[in-house]
Amino acid sequence: MRASNISLHPFEGANWQAALEALAGPGAGAFQQSAQYGDVMRALGRKVARVEIRSGTVRIGLVQMIARSKLWLISRGPVFGPDVFLGQMSRRLYNRRHCAGWRAASAL
Repeated sequence: MRASNISLHPFEGANWQAALEALAGPGAGAFQQSAQYGDVMRALGRKVARVEIRSGTVRIGLVQMIARSKLWLISRGPVFGPDVFLGQMSRRLYNRRHCAGWRAASAL
């Protein structure tokens, strides 16, 4: 996988939990990335954004973000598929030039 092909997109699927399990296997992600956790946070009045991480057109990761004040918290995530080399991913995802202009609010 080439790091230059990585992009972030709002999750448009209907079933977040099924998408997590299809990507990484049942129980692979932390509870803070689960559909149930996001649903509880929404019920408590928090904004929840769910984002898909792609390499080209292939989904390689998912991340659930919870709004806290003016910040977005990514707790115990993202969840990546088993074939992803995380060193390459972390360098690309946290590159400020890559994320410039992308807003978590657009994923709501």
